[in-house]
Order: sequence, then C-alpha cells, then structure tokens
Amino acid sequence: MADNPLDKKYYDLPKLEFIPALPTAWKWGVISALFGIVNLLVYFVLDIDFMNTKWLQWVGTIPMLVFLYLMFRDHKTQHLQGYLPVTRALKLAVLMGLVMGLLTAIFNYLYFAYINPNAVTAMIDVAEKAMEQQELPEDKIEEAMKMTTYFINPLVLSLSGIISTPLMTTIFGLIVALFMRKDIPEIKQ
Repeated sequence: MADNPLDKKYYDLPKLEFIPALPTAWKWGVISALFGIVNLLVYFVLDIDFMNTKWLQWVGTIPMLVFLYLMFRDHKTQHLQGYLPVTRALKLAVLMGLVMGLLTAIFNYLYFAYINPNAVTAMIDVAEKAMEQQELPEDKIEEAMKMTTYFINPLVLSLSGIISTPLMTTIFGLIVALFMRKDIPEIKQ
C-alpha cells in the first residue's frame, strides 16, 4: 500500500525542541552590534551630535527592525521550513538583544571612557542646560546634577544598554513577528 502523502508531510514538520535558536540569534546579534558600532564611529568621525538629535535616535530603530526581519526570515527558511511561530520569534529576538546588548555595552564602555570621553561631558552639560531652561532653583539644579553625573558615566551607560537592548528587540521583535508568523500545524493523532 502506498504511503499517504499527507501523513509524510506531518512527519517532515520541524520540531522546535530540536532546532536551536541561539546560532541564528548569535549571528544576527553580532551583525546588528557591528552595524551599531560602525554607525557610532561614523557619527564620531563626522562630528555628528546624534545624542541631541531626536530624529537620528529614531532612525536607529529602522536598522533594528530590518535586522529582526532578516533574522526571522533566515531562521524561517533555513531551519523551520517556512514556519515561524511567534514564540520562536520572541525567543530569537530576546537572544539577539542579549548578544547585541552585550557586544555594544563593551564597545560603549570603551567609546565613552577612552575614544570620546567628551560625549559624557556633553550629555551632562545638556542635562544642566535643560534644567536651567526650566528655571529651577540653583540648589535643585545642583542636587539634580549630582544624580545626573552619577548616572551618566561610561559604566552605567554601558550597563543600561545590556538591559534596554533586549527589551527593545523583544518589543520590536513581537511587532515584526506578528507580520511574519506562520504557525506549525498540529499533528492530529
């Protein structure tokens, strides 16, 4: 008796528990981090003040969305036979964010501590000017500046990236995943 082609199709479905997500997330996390590092160095060399230019900060989210899309597409076609459940996409996004966050945190520490320490000073100056424009009393500004200088330093800026990057990739990954999702059919026994 010939095999039923529908039965064979179900046996060929990808099994998520046997397909690791980390290699794909590692690859795209490294690519994303390298892109961000090169981007920051270009801003530095061209003397572009990206920290105080709101639209440049938002433009930085576009590559993240593109890299998430490319990562999902890569994993979907290379490992999951065209399927991409939202749960797998979220796992990929979190892992990519962790890899990206760790690599960029290391670079950011080096950047803010050694390559461009003036950037930290500029951030503190911008914060102080913003407080002065609000016409706060001098003692309040002085107290707020103590806290500002405590939080705006190379170590804290780097550590905040380790937390914020996976959070952002998770949120943006969920949005991208909702458009790219294709659930694996359940096997009916």
